[in-house]
Amino acid sequence: MSLYANLAGAYDALFPLPGAALGFLESLLPQTLERPPRVLDAGCATGSLLRALAARGWEGIGIEPESAMVELARAKAQEAGLDRARFVLGDMLETEALAGPGPFDLVLCLGNSLPHLRPEGARRFLSLAAGLLAPGGALVLQLMNYAHPRVGPGFAFPELSAGGLRFRRRYEAGPGGLLRFVASLEPAGAAGGPVARGVSEGGGEVLLAPLEPAWLARTLGEAGFAPPRSFSGWEGGGFEEGRDLYLLAIARREGG
Repeated sequence: MSLYANLAGAYDALFPLPGAALGFLESLLPQTLERPPRVLDAGCATGSLLRALAARGWEGIGIEPESAMVELARAKAQEAGLDRARFVLGDMLETEALAGPGPFDLVLCLGNSLPHLRPEGARRFLSLAAGLLAPGGALVLQLMNYAHPRVGPGFAFPELSAGGLRFRRRYEAGPGGLLRFVASLEPAGAAGGPVARGVSEGGGEVLLAPLEPAWLARTLGEAGFAPPRSFSGWEGGGFEEGRDLYLLAIARREGG
């Protein structure tokens, strides 16, 4: 079982939806919008953000390469009666074909999904995103700040615990300048909790490209975007490359 398949059942407990995210995203919408906002979430995991937006009247499509995540996303949307949120199994680099007719007011790629695509794949995704945006729309990217001196081989993420589970993550050196993202998921106690009982113990690893902010800004420009606005998180604080571990970048097309 892959790392993300094993993580699916515990994902929402370990990574609850940030309270400030919805208001932040709403602030990015064009002021003249006279229809329900349309959003595309590439790498949507279990779809918690998309469901929350659908509950506010948005129309959304989530694309996710892990089938276990998609199954959960669909089940939770159906249970909540949210037919405005649709989830599709597929590769993020097939976004244009999988998403159907655009355009979208927001295209999202969150949770450090972009580095999974390696530089060439990430470059292609950014170009695809530019073509899917409506006039005045925005691309929202959330990833680790790989220019930070601590974010590299040997970096250990804070341990997460929820629902009787313990989730540990770290970076190790990988081939060709890539990073190994190594993770383990295990019960936090002898009996575990309600989430732990439905999740298999184990771990795994994936290779990530350390895409630094300068690379991102340059590649966004090549894809037709204006220089991005950079934040440290959903609260809207300013981003400092030598201080912040995470980067939230908002990019709009040139002239948009």
